[in-house]
Amino acid sequence: MRFEQTVAIGDGRPPRHMHRKQTESFLILSGRMGIEAGGVVSEIGPGECRSVPPGTAHTFWNAGDVPCVYEVKLEPAFDMEHFFEGFVTLEALHRVPPHGPPDLLRIALLFGEHDNLIAGVPRVVQRLVYRLAQSIAWATGVVTPSWSEVAQ
Repeated sequence: MRFEQTVAIGDGRPPRHMHRKQTESFLILSGRMGIEAGGVVSEIGPGECRSVPPGTAHTFWNAGDVPCVYEVKLEPAFDMEHFFEGFVTLEALHRVPPHGPPDLLRIALLFGEHDNLIAGVPRVVQRLVYRLAQSIAWATGVVTPSWSEVAQ
């Protein structure tokens, strides 16, 4: 799976997270990106690439004074297009920081369905939270976010 993304100046950073079975690579097209992966902090610019191996906790941010445009590659892709569709939907609906208050139930559904983990929280705890989120969602009719919510 490959897509292009832009991080605006001051947009913050995603929580330290890991993909258990995927390598995530970042190729910088313009601007600068800071990356912390496995406890090592680095900064890369146009034409440079960093790969984060499976199971490595990481986060990234705009490290420059202009928007950072980069290409993301996830290998193998699995079903991550649906994860990012859901996350972009929540961003468009202003349901994730810094755009608005987090929709914790739907974020937990996304992370649980796509086996993404927040770094520093034991996997067993996260699996329990994700199962609880699934039960609450089922009982209340909440569904995983999809772009059709925004495109109406």
